[in-house]
Amino acid sequence: MKKLLGLLLVGILFPQLNTDYENIRQRRAELPKNILVDASDGSQYYMGRCGFIEVGDSPTILQDEVDAWVSAQHRDDTRDLSIPIAFHVIHASNNNGYVSSTAVNAQVDVLNDAFAPYGISFTLSSLDYTDNSSWFNNDNENQYKAQLAISPSTTLNIYTTSASGYLGYAYFPNSYSESSYMHGVVLNYDSLPGGAWPYNEGDTGVHEVGHYLGLYHTFEGACYGNGDNVDDTPAQDDGDNIYSCYTMDTCTNNTGNDPIHNYMNYTDDACLTEFTNGQGSRMDYMISTYKPNLGTEVNSDSDGDGIADEADNCPNTANSSQSDYDGDGLGDVCDSDIDNDGISNNNDYNDYNSYECSDDDGDSCNDCSSGSYNTFNDGWDYDVDGTCDAGDIDDDNDGVIDAQDSDDNNEFVCMDSDGDSCDDCSSGTFNPGNDGSDEDNDGICDDGDNVEIVSLAFNNIMTNSVDLEYSSDESIYGFQFSISGVDIENAYCEFLDISCGSTNQCVAFSFSGDYIPAGLGILVSFEFDETSENRIMSLSNIIVSNANASAMDVIAPEQIYIPACDDDDGDNICNAIDPEPNCATNDTDECDVCGGDGTSCMYQPGDVNMDNAVNVIDIVLIVDFILGNSEFTTEAFNIADASQDGYVNVIDIVMLVEIILNS
Repeated sequence: MKKLLGLLLVGILFPQLNTDYENIRQRRAELPKNILVDASDGSQYYMGRCGFIEVGDSPTILQDEVDAWVSAQHRDDTRDLSIPIAFHVIHASNNNGYVSSTAVNAQVDVLNDAFAPYGISFTLSSLDYTDNSSWFNNDNENQYKAQLAISPSTTLNIYTTSASGYLGYAYFPNSYSESSYMHGVVLNYDSLPGGAWPYNEGDTGVHEVGHYLGLYHTFEGACYGNGDNVDDTPAQDDGDNIYSCYTMDTCTNNTGNDPIHNYMNYTDDACLTEFTNGQGSRMDYMISTYKPNLGTEVNSDSDGDGIADEADNCPNTANSSQSDYDGDGLGDVCDSDIDNDGISNNNDYNDYNSYECSDDDGDSCNDCSSGSYNTFNDGWDYDVDGTCDAGDIDDDNDGVIDAQDSDDNNEFVCMDSDGDSCDDCSSGTFNPGNDGSDEDNDGICDDGDNVEIVSLAFNNIMTNSVDLEYSSDESIYGFQFSISGVDIENAYCEFLDISCGSTNQCVAFSFSGDYIPAGLGILVSFEFDETSENRIMSLSNIIVSNANASAMDVIAPEQIYIPACDDDDGDNICNAIDPEPNCATNDTDECDVCGGDGTSCMYQPGDVNMDNAVNVIDIVLIVDFILGNSEFTTEAFNIADASQDGYVNVIDIVMLVEIILNS
């Protein structure tokens, strides 16, 4: 909810209320509840009803003031005013919020139907599109109005954005000076005709233009006070809890039922049908007093092209031919997008063809090939042959033209011209002679082969294990085979009981009727000893049985190489079980040297740091140890004990000094 100091703001809200919400609640009896609506894209979300904030210096225009003006002006009849609309569609970079010219024109029609009885009509004088995600998502009102507003004194500016959580909002005529760019109406893009139910008939626009022309809500002031300062709109307690068109009377001490059909109420669009004469007089007064330059009297010709503004599709730009290529109600001379393809004329290399505009994404397809600007749907080129599918007679490049192709976007699917039940493009191109695999080599392609096939293959090959995987047309109830190349230690089958003998013959079945389900999976997992030599593993004498105790056609697995284990010292013992994996003789001395005699790790007495030199550094290390500042390992202690008396003390230091001085 927006809070603008010194202003009067009225609007229809979504539920994302900010921290001003509680302050507003203290000044208003109630704020509207949220209701679930259906968005035009098929999603659902919650909208709030209307927010009404009275702050600061905007004076309330009382009924007596309006009546006095009407009497003084002798305005027994309403004015005959035509108001031009500058319509600004602000959308995100991904086209979220894009509103078609059809919806815009429909909104103008709804406004005309609602205001016509009060001498006010509207014409679409301009329609522009702005791609700005920040403006769209954050509703940066001051920024976009400052840049986009067109003649606020004479023109009604309507903006569509996400509306910052609102269905719409507008400022009263006396909120700003007449020429301020802040004037206008902001609508959520989904509130136009065809948008989000139950606000899908464009009456949000009527409601907000009513505020723009000075009307309060019909429930203003509830059952007390001056209400909306219009005599012929009965009092109403509040605008909430109206979910139908049923007759209501929430102010029983006042005359008349609630004006639930009034455009300035909160009822759903389907219920809103009318203004009152009193509201018409109020709008007339507000226009004359605060917007005297708004619009033109009917039959005026602002651009001098001989066509009255009310009938002129470009009332502010001479256009005697009234040419309107896209039929959107805007003449070509004032239409920023003549062909209505979503690209402004400045960026469109063909203003008069909605299927041609640009190739911003460089995919060789015209961004408007779908009839409107959409880089994500700009003429997909499935086969990447440089010709977009819209103009490609063979989209998938399988050799069959799209008119005869059963799937234009799958090169493996086209037809079965030879009637063998296999698709002629199963090889990736049209070839009836090679139109399907024949795994069992029986001359019938697999798609048309009624004989069940089970295909076997080795996988997950390790030095001491391997999985035998299967692909089967039907369930497997038993199997057997012979194994060569390895000595099986263990075999595991999830569904059947399996046994493997000393001759590596394996058989599997189930006494309880279990079976291996058709499809893909692991038939059996084998474990065997590791060796330091490569081995070749293969299966033979394979028999696989189905539920009918019939042998199935089997595609045997290809033989595989079982890799040798790691044997770093070459002693034919795998590292994993080798007690000395780095010593072929498996004999290391106390210095951990393979075949050593134990002398390689002996150091000179006193060489504490074992750098093969006895010097002052070793003395410093011994002193540090004696003083308790450090500790020695057993080996370092023995080396520091130069006197070999079992202690490290000053005697050892003296001996080291002698060694150093006398070499």
